[in-house]
Amino acid sequence: MSREDGRDLTTAELEQQVRDAGLLSGDVAVAVACTAPGTGRLTSSSGTLADRAVDAGTPLYVASVTKQLVGVLAAQQVLAGRLDPEASVTALDPRLPGWAAPVRVRHLLHHTAGLPSTAVLLTAAGVAEPELTNERVVAALAALPGPGRPPGEAFAYSNLGYVVLAEVLAAVTGTALPVLARQQVFEPLGLVSAHLGAAPPGRPADLPAAVRPPATVGDGGWWIGAAELLTWLDALNRGALGAGVSELVQTPGRLDDGTPLTYGWGVTVRVDADGATCTHGGTWPGWTAKTVRRPATGTAVALLTTGGDVDAVSGSAVALHDQLVAGPSSQSSSRASSSRRPSAS
Repeated sequence: MSREDGRDLTTAELEQQVRDAGLLSGDVAVAVACTAPGTGRLTSSSGTLADRAVDAGTPLYVASVTKQLVGVLAAQQVLAGRLDPEASVTALDPRLPGWAAPVRVRHLLHHTAGLPSTAVLLTAAGVAEPELTNERVVAALAALPGPGRPPGEAFAYSNLGYVVLAEVLAAVTGTALPVLARQQVFEPLGLVSAHLGAAPPGRPADLPAAVRPPATVGDGGWWIGAAELLTWLDALNRGALGAGVSELVQTPGRLDDGTPLTYGWGVTVRVDADGATCTHGGTWPGWTAKTVRRPATGTAVALLTTGGDVDAVSGSAVALHDQLVAGPSSQSSSRASSSRRPSAS
């Protein structure tokens, strides 16, 4: 991967960045992929999963990184004229309770829907979180007396909101979300390792029970290798998922009173004088992921692990991306900061 001074970013330097973040210790598996425009890609991997060596093509669970996939699927439907961001979610999916009528699709997208907390819903569902499914989430919401707070008043990151959004998309399109994702994203981009659902075929049997994620889709559910996740990020940077899709998902939301947010359509968006940087992390016990991309520079990083150090994974991915954007002059400072940078969404 060529730098501005003509010297290549080597695999050894990439691995050193990850090592400095403490991610190559113990039995943690790591797969990382990064790119900059006109320079190709660089990948690295280490460790095993279920006694098999992990590489950049090994599907790993990316947890809440799935939300950016759901955001794109929603944007595609909006731009096709099939989904109105201002529509009431109960009008689109009548299974949802009457008290959710004031909740709009945009509230779900930007985490301002005011839905009850996961803890409250789990009590109503009578199950532990690993036993949740989309159907159980919808049923439990219907059993609750009302929302956590009125929609549009405050930002409150909500996994439940993206499960509901997944169900709304399924209702609008008449297509289950895993099928919609395959048709609209995976097949067009050639993502052969990508799978949306409880787990890839054959995977549950060889995973320890302690690291088997819940079966909900929308808040999570995406399994993909680092190299193909980078293909996804690059497609978003290039606007290759449909006219206007990338621009829409990179647009931060607002509260109903107009207060601006930093969350777009399934992705955190931070804008400075040089453009937007889009990030999202995901974690579940035994899995942690982070993506970072910057459309203006065409740079992107996908970092997937079987570890649980959210701050280290986030910090390493952000520092590596900073290095790609700024060139070799940032290498030393990026390494120094990677192990102490706070986790970012």
